[in-house]
Amino acid sequence: MPVDPASLLYLYSNNCIENAQKGSQANSNENEKVATIAALTAILSPYHKKVAQTLFLNVQRLITKEAPSVNHVAFLTLTFPDNVTDNKEASKRFHSFRTNYLSKHEEYGQWVHVKERQKRGSWHYHMIVVLKGDIRAGINWEELSAGNYKSASPYLRSLWKDLRENLEKYGFGRSELLPVRSNEEAMARYIGKYISKHMGQREENDKGVRLVNYSQDWVKNSVKFAWNTKNAHEWRRKLAMFAKSLGCSELYQL
Repeated sequence: MPVDPASLLYLYSNNCIENAQKGSQANSNENEKVATIAALTAILSPYHKKVAQTLFLNVQRLITKEAPSVNHVAFLTLTFPDNVTDNKEASKRFHSFRTNYLSKHEEYGQWVHVKERQKRGSWHYHMIVVLKGDIRAGINWEELSAGNYKSASPYLRSLWKDLRENLEKYGFGRSELLPVRSNEEAMARYIGKYISKHMGQREENDKGVRLVNYSQDWVKNSVKFAWNTKNAHEWRRKLAMFAKSLGCSELYQL
């Protein structure tokens, strides 16, 4: 799989309500993003680079293949009111929310989530969720970015109300469910950045914590792939020489 380091993580910093920037400021921001990519790519392990790339591909697939349109896709953020720092406790609460609410709610479809540790140590979740209805039609993005939600449709308001009434049951606090302004590529890169943010803030006992999870019953890309790079080709060439020296003709013989 060919890969450009610039295709990973922070190429897009816009969220679902951020205004596009133009002119010299945009060029300056682009240079800053490239520098950020180089720094963040350096701190990611080979495995987490694969996780980030796979996440990027899967979010694209979710939006283009599973959702009726981008108007039916939401960005959902879930936080805990009691500063949950224990991964097992955070996972337990999300599992309860997923099995008893998300999977049974007729308005919610497939989803992808990334778990991130905040600077204060508490876990929270960022999700891309496919919805049954359109939540983007009629949205005034300028008002929304200023904290004015009058343009939100009755359907979107009903989802907000339902979340407020139910999240406490599963141990969650403040939530934010908003329409996606960007295209699927930008959203894939945006949610992927949380992997690198977590790697910069993770604690010693976070090793082995699963940062990304997906809903069931849809075709997803896997992290079980090899990069199509010069170093990867060289590794396979040396492995072949090693196998030949041992008289191995099949991979299982190694």
